Amino acid sequence: MKEERRTPDGSHLAPRSMFSRRLEDRLTHWSSRTGIAVEVWALPSQPLPGEVADLVQAVIVDTLDHVERHVPTARSLSVALTVAPSGLRLTLGVEHAATAGTRLDAVLLRRRVMVAELGGSLAVNTVDPPAFLPGEPLGGTTVGAWLPAEALRR
Repeated sequence: MKEERRTPDGSHLAPRSMFSRRLEDRLTHWSSRTGIAVEVWALPSQPLPGEVADLVQAVIVDTLDHVERHVPTARSLSVALTVAPSGLRLTLGVEHAATAGTRLDAVLLRRRVMVAELGGSLAVNTVDPPAFLPGEPLGGTTVGAWLPAEALRR
């Protein structure tokens, strides 16, 4: 059965790749199990080469595992995975209470090396809100990875 996707206004969307469908299923299952909301902003319609798909999935799984086990204040996780002529970009954003995401950088150290071996880069940035805000102010952690187009042609 051919998948037909449309925007809310009825415009056609490109069909998702098998990788994207499996990733979306994994994210839906993870969200149901953890109670943490997941927002998928973008997933590619084209297939990814095996080595790249495995690495992208590993970065996402390591991040999900860390958030589930060590960030009890996580409120939401957003995912954007895009492929352009310049390469692939992955952005994962986690909204959480202050200082909750600080160890994720160490967790992804091995993945950072693997991304670099393909000519790319991986960074983890955590931002804590000012302490003077009332209530329970939220901070966030962003995982960003980029792979050059050459890595997609291997």
